[in-house]
Amino acid sequence: MIVPDAKEVLPGKSPIIGSLAEINALQAVLRSIDSDIQDYSSLASNSLYYLHQLEGVGIEKLILKIFEVLLPSSRSISHDITDARKAINKYGEVLEKLQCEARAILDIVDSELSNIRNAAEQLLMFAAAIGPHAKSYVPAVWSVAPPMHAPTAEELDALQSASFTFNPQKDAINRWPFSANIWVKALDQISDHKYKWQRLISERDQAEKDLATALQLTPLNAQLTALSRQTIKSKVSDLWHELFLEKRNLDTLSFVDLLKLSGNRGVSAQTQNEASRLALAYAVSNPMQAHRLMGFAGSQTSPEFFEAQIYCLNHALKEAEKITAEIDPSIPTQLIGFGNHDDYLTAAISIGDLDTASAIGVGVSGMRSNVGNMGETLPGVINVFKEAHFAQSELSVAAVHWIGYRSPKAPWYGDFGVFTSSHAQSGAVPLASFIDELYSNRQAHSGPEIKNLTVFAFSYGSTTATEALRLTNHTVDNYITYGSAGVSTATVSAAINADNFYATHADGDGIAQIGSKVSRRLDPREIDGVRVFDSEGALDGKRVTAHEMYTTAGTGSILNWQKRGYLSDDASSLRMIGKVLAHHD
Repeated sequence: MIVPDAKEVLPGKSPIIGSLAEINALQAVLRSIDSDIQDYSSLASNSLYYLHQLEGVGIEKLILKIFEVLLPSSRSISHDITDARKAINKYGEVLEKLQCEARAILDIVDSELSNIRNAAEQLLMFAAAIGPHAKSYVPAVWSVAPPMHAPTAEELDALQSASFTFNPQKDAINRWPFSANIWVKALDQISDHKYKWQRLISERDQAEKDLATALQLTPLNAQLTALSRQTIKSKVSDLWHELFLEKRNLDTLSFVDLLKLSGNRGVSAQTQNEASRLALAYAVSNPMQAHRLMGFAGSQTSPEFFEAQIYCLNHALKEAEKITAEIDPSIPTQLIGFGNHDDYLTAAISIGDLDTASAIGVGVSGMRSNVGNMGETLPGVINVFKEAHFAQSELSVAAVHWIGYRSPKAPWYGDFGVFTSSHAQSGAVPLASFIDELYSNRQAHSGPEIKNLTVFAFSYGSTTATEALRLTNHTVDNYITYGSAGVSTATVSAAINADNFYATHADGDGIAQIGSKVSRRLDPREIDGVRVFDSEGALDGKRVTAHEMYTTAGTGSILNWQKRGYLSDDASSLRMIGKVLAHHD
């Protein structure tokens, strides 16, 4: 059995990048610049003594320039350097803490992997003592947990049973559970530390964004951009540059710069919307170039599939605008997050203003969802918006259809990813970041308080959202799963960053249980503390009859003559989700 090391097991990029020596080098450069500015100010002040002894119009203008421009500017730059140094010091402190924690996680995971390696050797030795057929009980892959009990005579075949003698094997059978328990506990520890590792990555990203925001407030763009490339690579300088781009005319930007803005949560939702729309317009007109510039060349997203997706996205956006205008012409429709995640086209459409809405619903769709077919389920998210909007609540509402990760395809297409957690773990990171940035953007732009943030997740989307809400820095008000494909068996409500946890599953939904049972995931309704509501006609709504996020009226088949999804018109589950989104304690 090949057991990898911790660096191969822990997901994503390593938070152990860069060093405090680089931060110290940057601080030294800033101190040098500040010293030069102080010398410059001193020389300018001293020159006034001699200039005052001279006469002439030119001399008077020069003295005025020194008083009104040179000296105030040098003081301003000196203050900015001080602020920048404080921000960099804070970043350095966070970096030191994160790297220390990350190294500890590496050591722990390496230790647990060593425990698995030793336990596997022990179990193989026990299996050899028990009998030739017992070897099959030892997993061939390190990440699969072994059975807690050794195979006994009854579990071996008849021939093996006939010649089975307990005395030589008894010691191996008795010692088996001890080694198996070590293996199982090691897997649990590794799983827990994977989440901690992802949290460190998220905190590292946030620290870099905080530093970028602080530096953005200073006029030292040219100097610090050059320096930052030598210290924290290009990320902070890129983000800082992007923050400045927000103040420019977006029409003048390149497609690549528009993509940076469309996916940069450091800028307002309206700016992301404008940048995403311009980027989409370019992609529609120049699909081959956009496919290459967005990093899809050589990926599973072919140029033909990409072109079809952007066409469908463009159509879905126009349909959303049309429907929203019928509700209320003053309600904006925003396109954000137009980009690439895991070689998959991403986008999110919001009904309502994400910069000002006091109640925000984030809809996470499940299996088979992608940007190309988001127009089929977008009416369901619009229905959630309408339910909350017309609930006579004092809250202003926005509802987002978020397609920000690569969801699994259906098993009947030969993709069995829905039965694993890999897509959920990959999608959890961008979803957690999206949720956190809804809060931090309000603070950064002095926007009104978000009084209700509700995440409502369908099918495999609940598998993903549950993982994401373990990673967020902020606690959402409500989390709702509907038609869930199951969540991690380790899930407890206390570990989910949500004040309220709801779940529903329709009797007419015969598909969701398959995903949870085959994958051995947990039905959210079985978690202590979860508020379960039915989808069978409550709140004067109609019962849900299919495993669908949304279906149009009259949709049906021979086996299900009147299909109704969870967010279909008048569905009781839709009524409940809208009610939760409209409520504020």
